Amino acid sequence: MVLKNSHIGRFPCCGGIEIVATPGHMPGHISIYLEENKTLITGDALVLENGELIGANPQHTLDMATAKKSIKKLLNYEIDRLICYHGSIYEKDVKESLKKFI
Repeated sequence: MVLKNSHIGRFPCCGGIEIVATPGHMPGHISIYLEENKTLITGDALVLENGELIGANPQHTLDMATAKKSIKKLLNYEIDRLICYHGSIYEKDVKESLKKFI
């Protein structure tokens, strides 16, 4: 998902939705945090393969250094579940899993 900076921010509807800038895969890439459910829709910022979180895929990520900074930023959120475009849903100790990619 790609949006312009004017669309980045928090919206109070549906228990709280935050558009999070997660560039790296592409400039302008975003993820969507659903506060009430502690769910992060990662787009292509993170990838699951065979049920394991592998982080950003270097073959499809334009700027890995920026992608790692984006993943580090996600540690500021209380996340119980990730929904990745590639690989479905991940719910195994999300914060610890994210730390291995930074």
